[in-house]
Amino acid sequence: MERTLTPDTEIILRDLQALLNYHRLSGIESYPATEEIRGLLRMTTGMDLPQEVRRQRPPTAIGSAEKTVRPVEPPKLKRESSQRIQVSALHDIREEVMACNGCALSEKRVVPVPGGGAEKAKLLIVGDWLALVGGQKSPVGCVFGIEQDRMLGKMLEAIQLPKNNVFVTNVIKCGIADSCQPKAEHVRACVSFLHRQIVSIQPEVILSMGLIATRALLNRREPLSKLRGQLHVCSGPNDRKIPLIATYHPTFLLQNPEMKKATWLDLQLLARQLGLA
Repeated sequence: MERTLTPDTEIILRDLQALLNYHRLSGIESYPATEEIRGLLRMTTGMDLPQEVRRQRPPTAIGSAEKTVRPVEPPKLKRESSQRIQVSALHDIREEVMACNGCALSEKRVVPVPGGGAEKAKLLIVGDWLALVGGQKSPVGCVFGIEQDRMLGKMLEAIQLPKNNVFVTNVIKCGIADSCQPKAEHVRACVSFLHRQIVSIQPEVILSMGLIATRALLNRREPLSKLRGQLHVCSGPNDRKIPLIATYHPTFLLQNPEMKKATWLDLQLLARQLGLA
């Protein structure tokens, strides 16, 4: 007998699916088999957690076993020093992003998201992609999301970094419905735009927010929890070495406010690197 879900239950399950997926992207591979988790499974699905899978990866969506959400794999990027990227104006890159159909993800695009900010910014902030709840269009200039952009603004204010010293963009330049999951091939198709933006802006420091952005820029496979909290060197386009600090994405922080303390430590490290503290 099929169970009919109420609208409120569907919203809860959708939000829970997004949270679990983001946990996986952040390097969380399993949850402890506590009585609370078993109770949640019994309450939502009528099933208990089998003994043999209690220490395995969390389900992608409780009560939706047939739907598998796969995290984006880190793209294998070629960094050939013989290939020089010519300097392009940010306006030209923006126009190309607006008209891009370089991969299948463009067919699902709700809005192109080239990013925005200062043309010669001291800080380049890179996220993953704009996920639009229910596929609804976002306000003009939205890069990470409405609440996410607001949180990012507060972060920059906290370290007293003026907005005219910042450029914010994503690895993937398509804003898509939150039900759509990009793949590694979409990152590979889009990352050249990011490389050209780096060459044009020539930032002093890069702040990567989230695992996808961090892996795309550092080409490393460790979880974000192991990569944050320290200063890295990004081998940028045209062999330029750029200091990089990795931290959590505002979307993750909105869902996991207990991680704001760790992010504040990352922001303090950023402030010191920029000479603000």
